[in-house]
Amino acid sequence: MSPITFCQTFQERFKPLPEQLREIDNLVLAYMSNPSQELEKRFNELKALHQDFVGEYQQQVKEMLMHWYPYTDKKQREEFLRSIDFEDNQRVVIKGNINYSSQDQPVPAINPFYRGNKNSFLSYFPGLIRKIIGDLDLYGSHITNLDYLEEIEGDFRINIAPLLQSIGRLKKIGGNALIFAESLTQMDYLEEVQGYLNIDYSKKITSLPRLKRVGSHLTSVVDTLTQFPLLEEVGEEFYAHCDSSPKLKKAGSIDIKTHNTDPLPLLEEVTDSFTIKSSNPAISLPSLRRIGGRMIIDKTKITDFHSAFPNLSAVGSTRNNDNEDESFHVPRNYIKKQIEALRENGRLSFNGKIKVE
Repeated sequence: MSPITFCQTFQERFKPLPEQLREIDNLVLAYMSNPSQELEKRFNELKALHQDFVGEYQQQVKEMLMHWYPYTDKKQREEFLRSIDFEDNQRVVIKGNINYSSQDQPVPAINPFYRGNKNSFLSYFPGLIRKIIGDLDLYGSHITNLDYLEEIEGDFRINIAPLLQSIGRLKKIGGNALIFAESLTQMDYLEEVQGYLNIDYSKKITSLPRLKRVGSHLTSVVDTLTQFPLLEEVGEEFYAHCDSSPKLKKAGSIDIKTHNTDPLPLLEEVTDSFTIKSSNPAISLPSLRRIGGRMIIDKTKITDFHSAFPNLSAVGSTRNNDNEDESFHVPRNYIKKQIEALRENGRLSFNGKIKVE
């Protein structure tokens, strides 16, 4: 039976339910307006009807999910069936990992984290599933959307999913996220990734409009993803083409390309190294006060260091290839002299060398 035929059959089995629900509503209204001694008895009958309905609903949902589940191994199917659970509102929760891979493509070296089964195939993902308490791996799938999944407590890995266009409601990822999906256009509801977030080949995404926090690395190697309007914290490295992250105040390290004049207006502290590449001579980070490691600005066009970083007061250092402590990597000698003058005036402290490109 095809998924479409199965869904049609599923719908037919649910056709009587609206009328039954209307009858229940009418009974409740009648008893509320004219209470009688039989009220408790009839409510118990209604409760039993409700339990029967929930039981029938859950059984049919399990049948539908088992029909969707592509593995034929008996043990795997039994484990998946046991993993199906329901919230109070009857949304589905999977208490376990879901790992899928197309049999048509080998596991590439580009994804060292892949642990899925290479002998299965996946063309769609059930909208019934709201949450996965575990990992979700999709490798080589033909899925076009994941628009009803809202939360993944473990890792989320998408690798070679050429038809995937939308991840419409996913809000939280409890582990790491590795996303290689060239047709993906939006992840508009994503708010938090507790591990790292790595986005690659997804050149149609331009913004992560609700993302607030990434616990580890935030890495994007595509030049199209430039907007992070609500991002407040990156635990480790922020590596991206960033034209706007107006709320980011602190990061472990920064390595960005930008065309904007003021890409990080509230950034105050970088605990490790700071690298920025820009062809805009007017670039400015007005709130930046402290960098724990080295500051690399050799790929910028700035002409006045103090104008670009007016509140910077302390820069650490990083051991370079010559085994020397290096605090700055700058584009011109006159920038080096400006930095040295700031130190002499007591406005900037650092203990490493200044390297001129």
